[in-house]
Amino acid sequence: MTNNLQNAELFADLSNLSHSRSIIAIDGNAGAGKTTLAQQLKEFFQNQDKSCQIINMDDLYAGWQNPFTIDLANRVITNVLLPFNQGIKASYQVFDWNLNNFNKSKTLVISDFLILEGVGSGQSAFRNLIDYLIWIEIDPAIGLQRVLKRDGSQHLEQMQRFLIDQAAHFSIEQSKSAADRVLISVP
Repeated sequence: MTNNLQNAELFADLSNLSHSRSIIAIDGNAGAGKTTLAQQLKEFFQNQDKSCQIINMDDLYAGWQNPFTIDLANRVITNVLLPFNQGIKASYQVFDWNLNNFNKSKTLVISDFLILEGVGSGQSAFRNLIDYLIWIEIDPAIGLQRVLKRDGSQHLEQMQRFLIDQAAHFSIEQSKSAADRVLISVP
């Protein structure tokens, strides 16, 4: 979650995107407020009579183990980002966390904006396809507490491993440094 002043400045920036189809990525540590911001952006665009869809990285990871793989990057590029940029209606496989496999699909629709949100959405493999990258800053320990409050403490062990993978990913990717705008998450 970010404050209203930060959002006002961000909305002003995003009003200037001139592409017919623009991709916005929202990256940052787990629990930073990426999903909340994505929903606020979608409402902002819809209030401007623009169509917008949100794709959550949680739908695209292949489970808890080693989430940031080249397979993830290829899957996102091939099934989401390239079809969107080309204005092609497509479908992509969605990971079912309860069954631990990809067993359903969602449709990627043609829209004015696509918001890709979640840890890893601003990775270098995607950057040439992204029009605007937002980073939300939060202390990882606070983010973990938010995730556990939202999703339940039964995920503590998996989330602790995920935070290790997340830290390694961000150390390599330097997504915060590549961001067009850095926002600070507020309690």
